[in-house]
Amino acid sequence: MSKSASAHCWGCARPMLALAGSSNTGALCPTCQSMPLTDRPTLAKPRPIKEKATGMEKSPRRPARAIVAIIDTREQSPLDLSAEGLLVVRETLQHGDYSLKYPDLRKHICVERKSLADFVACCGVERERFMRECLAMRGYRWRFVVGEFNMDEILGHEYRSKIATNSVAATMARLMADGISFCLAGSPAGAAKIVGGILRLVAQDVIKFAKMATESLPAGEEGEQL
Repeated sequence: MSKSASAHCWGCARPMLALAGSSNTGALCPTCQSMPLTDRPTLAKPRPIKEKATGMEKSPRRPARAIVAIIDTREQSPLDLSAEGLLVVRETLQHGDYSLKYPDLRKHICVERKSLADFVACCGVERERFMRECLAMRGYRWRFVVGEFNMDEILGHEYRSKIATNSVAATMARLMADGISFCLAGSPAGAAKIVGGILRLVAQDVIKFAKMATESLPAGEEGEQL
């Protein structure tokens, strides 16, 4: 008997055995009894369908990086900024007590934190040093002094120093006239809320504008990512 060759049914696609050299044309499939047996054809692989580019494809988005605040190493009782969603590192700042590491705005934002006793001292024996510090702060794009007290405490002379309340108020007015924002937060908790909010909002604005500027550039001309 001659060797067998492979054949298949066009109706049920089952492999069958057929005698080599014999014609299967017209023979019915013993399984489905419907379609004639033929030699197995070679099927071409289907071509992949290419989708037309619409120009609307979006590049994969990078995960958002957390905003990182800097607290000066000389701060003995640093504010808790975690409630504002900020990560914190301790580094020595040239000016101020708080700034931003990401985005890197150490040369652009300076926040000075003052308790009532600290600020009253800055109006007296430490006034010269404090005013030099404030002069340097004027070189920053964003500059703030955040006090952990309120105006009633100043007017009520609720501090040990003999410095007149008018002198303390006049120092505050001088700073604001020089373009330094002065905020009376009322307490350390209030100061943490204000300082954290300032750093978070400035960082978000800078990141947003940097992203808009990058997206407006032609392809291949993107600058360094923040």
